[in-house]
Amino acid sequence: MELAHIEDSFIDIGGQFFTSGFDIRERLPNIKAIIFDWDGLFNDGFKGSATETGFSEVDATGIDLLRLGFYLAFGKMVKTVIITGSKNLNSHDFGKREHFDTVYCESRGKAIAFQHFSDTYNINPSEVICLFSDVADVAIARKASISFAVGRSCNPIFMEYLIKDKVADYISSCHGHENAVREFTELLLGLLDKHFEAMDERANFGEQYVAFRNAKAAINTKIHRCDSSHILTP
Repeated sequence: MELAHIEDSFIDIGGQFFTSGFDIRERLPNIKAIIFDWDGLFNDGFKGSATETGFSEVDATGIDLLRLGFYLAFGKMVKTVIITGSKNLNSHDFGKREHFDTVYCESRGKAIAFQHFSDTYNINPSEVICLFSDVADVAIARKASISFAVGRSCNPIFMEYLIKDKVADYISSCHGHENAVREFTELLLGLLDKHFEAMDERANFGEQYVAFRNAKAAINTKIHRCDSSHILTP
């Protein structure tokens, strides 16, 4: 699929590029990790005393395809991390089920978790994609090589802030509960130029998908708890 067609496909649904698809594509070979927010990215962020925010299988499939796309493109696993400010067992369960490398919870200062991750895996900010939803994530998004933000009509001033300070390379059309994660992962997969190959491999349970699936299954997810200045014992 031509790059211009990929860009037009996402512009047509209401997505906004603040860095060209070409420039984002040029950064992808250097990417070693994808960092995900949780509340507001995988869901609408709604909380209550007896409510934990969840996730959608639509988004889970998108992440699986994107990880497969990186595996097909570069022959290795891209690291995946959740950094959430909340104590949410659903994020733990999702991370373990999908064999993410790490889940950081109760991360009031998300930059602390990001630094711990960078030091642990010897990964520089220039080697990271950040998918995020709100102001608590900006410290990470500023440092990342590629940053995609969830678009919401309720906070036009925050959207303007992201644009003014060049924090986001792309802002989604979909809200968190409308599968913004899938929008992000499909865009990145298209920019990798591995979209149809990854979908074919997954649909047919192909040989390369099986190899990817085995590599993914070997990942032992680590759960960390954070305060504003330290990484604490889980």
